[in-house]
Parts: sequence; C-alpha cells; structure tokens
Amino acid sequence: MTWNWGWKPTTRPGIYAGADGFRIRVRAVDRLSGRLLEANRIAREVTLEDAEMLRRSMRDALLSRTMDPAQRTVKEFGLYWLEVKRGIVDPGTLERYEAALKDHAFHSLGRVDLRDLGSMRVQEWINAELKRGYRVSTVKGWFRAFRTMVRDGMEDLALDRDPTRRVRFPVADPRPERNALQPGQLQRFLSEMKLRAPRHHALAAVLAFTGLRFCHASALRWEDFDEENAVLRIRRRQLRKRVGPVTAVKRAPKEYPVAPQLIEILKQHRRARKRNRPRKRGWIFPSATGGLRCPASLQKPWRACLKAAGITERFTVHGLRRTFVDLARKARVDPIVTRSLTGHVTEKMHIHYSSVDAEEQRCAVATIARLASGDSGGDAKQTGSSAG
Repeated sequence: MTWNWGWKPTTRPGIYAGADGFRIRVRAVDRLSGRLLEANRIAREVTLEDAEMLRRSMRDALLSRTMDPAQRTVKEFGLYWLEVKRGIVDPGTLERYEAALKDHAFHSLGRVDLRDLGSMRVQEWINAELKRGYRVSTVKGWFRAFRTMVRDGMEDLALDRDPTRRVRFPVADPRPERNALQPGQLQRFLSEMKLRAPRHHALAAVLAFTGLRFCHASALRWEDFDEENAVLRIRRRQLRKRVGPVTAVKRAPKEYPVAPQLIEILKQHRRARKRNRPRKRGWIFPSATGGLRCPASLQKPWRACLKAAGITERFTVHGLRRTFVDLARKARVDPIVTRSLTGHVTEKMHIHYSSVDAEEQRCAVATIARLASGDSGGDAKQTGSSAG
C-alpha cells in the first residue's frame, strides 16, 4: 500500500481526506500487553458518512481483538512455558519436561487451542501412547509434566476448567519385588562389594548406612567429611554430572551424623585413593576419570556382587534407601527421626519406602492374639518388633 502524504484531517476523528478518497485510522490499547494497536485503511469512492461507518466497524474489530486474545495453541504456550521454567527449575527437571512435551504431547495435542482442549482429547493421547507399548508408569510421567503446564496455562489464560482432571490410567501390575534387603543379606552384599569391587564399596556403604539419595552421596567432597565431629555435610547434589544446590523437593539434612563403622570405611577409602591417585583430590566417590559418576557406573559390579551374595530378587542402587528405612523401623527408631534423616517430606512418602516383611507381620499377629486372649506376658518385647 502506497501512502499519499497529502491527507488532511476531516471533522471526523481518525478520518483523513485525500485526492481520491479517505484514509481511516483507529487505535486501541491491548489490555493484556499494554501495547498500542493500530489499524489503517484507504477507502476510495465513498462518502464521508460511509467512511465514518467503516471507521466504527474497524474500531469494533480492533477492540474485539483486545478482549478476545489471539489463538494460543498447546505447542505455542508449551514452548513459552518451557522458556519461563528454564530459569527456575534444575536442568534435569527441565530435560524431563522437554522430553514429555516436545517428544510426545505436542505431536498429538500441539495444534489444539489450549482454551478448546478437553479431557477426552487428552485421554485419546494417553490411550495412543499406551497402545504404542509404553509402560503405564512412563506415560504417567509424561502426563504429570503436561498437567503441570496445563494448570499454569489455566492461571495465565484465566481458564475455568481443567482438561486433565478426568484423565484415567489402567491399573498397573504391582511389582512383586520389595527392592530391599534383610540385615543378613545386606551384610553379605557389602562383604562381596568389599571383596570383589573395593573401588565401589565405600559408596555402597554410605548409601546403606545413611539412606542418602545417590544424587547427594555422589556429590560429596572430602571437605564435606568432618572426621573430628563425625558428620557429613550435604551441600550439593548432582544430576547427570550437573552440580546444583540441595532442593526442597529432594531434601537432605545439612549435617548427617556418621556411625563409627562408616568413618572407618571412609578412612580406608581415602587411604586407597591417595595411594592410587595421590594428586587427585576433591570428590569422595569420583568416576574412573576423576569426575562425577552416575548410577549406571555401578551396574556390572552390582550384579556380580548380588549373584555372589546369593541374592536373586531385584535389588537396585535406590533399594539401599528402602533398606535403610526398613532397618530404622526394625531398630525401633522414631519415624520422625527417620524422616529427618531421609528427607521425606510427607508421612505418605515415608510409608511408601517401607516394606514390612513376613517376620514383622508374624510378630504383630502374635502380639495381637495374646492381647485378645488376655495373656499380657511378653507384650513389651513383641510390640517393639512390630512398631512402624
């Protein structure tokens, strides 16, 4: 459009007269962004009254744009949401968000306007992912990331309904394994680790004796080990070799008391490190190259030591944390104290990590039977065994 700079104002606001018609200009302020919006048009061979009617219709159209924002698709809002989250979540969480949204949710729901998204459409996406053969727990993880984004979108776009509310998943088959060891099994396993994989023994012992998460234990440095006061100071965490502060989601005590047995293991580990790599200090449990390590680095020696210890059931690195919770209960440690050590925020999570074995159940049933029959002998002894 070429402009004729000879436009002259008329008696009507926003209408300018030219040699062969009228120039019409309308303005309005966007209520969301605060920016000034403008629309221009040249009308030829019309009267001034016709130009005024056209100006009013243009003004109404511009105002409607400010009242009814432009379409915001799931993908458009999701990309904007990921950029906002980039500055406030840790890199590992952001990676999971990006994988769930970019690799899965956007493919099925990306073109849908977020304001028009319904629960049936979301359910269709979930059903399609399950039909492709993904595990229920995997798809649930993607859905949780998508639900977090949608609920932020509800707040940002002033939506009055949650399209993720009525989405359902099939009941997953519970795993029969408890992923925890009995005291005797743990002793055999740690003995085999010391014999067959001495480089990994100290890390396994720390995980077993403290119940720390791998992300916290693997980020310990020698200056965090205060041998004189018998404490480990938990100052950082690492995820996929990226170091960051301890978060409120995955908590840990700032100072963790260390048992004498574990102090001796750490001292032996330090002496061995000095002999093998006298100039390399820093991480307590470094990788073979001196950097941070991941749980997969334990995979081969872990399996070999489980086999040598005669443990056939499934048991992972994270299972040592479950084992710690079970041992604390059997030692009659107050659940509040255990939660302060493990960093579990809720009682529900603490219960989730507990796995009561058959012997504890048998003791509890025997105690209840004696109470029901009026025999109070030995109650105190048996009650402690079934606590927790």
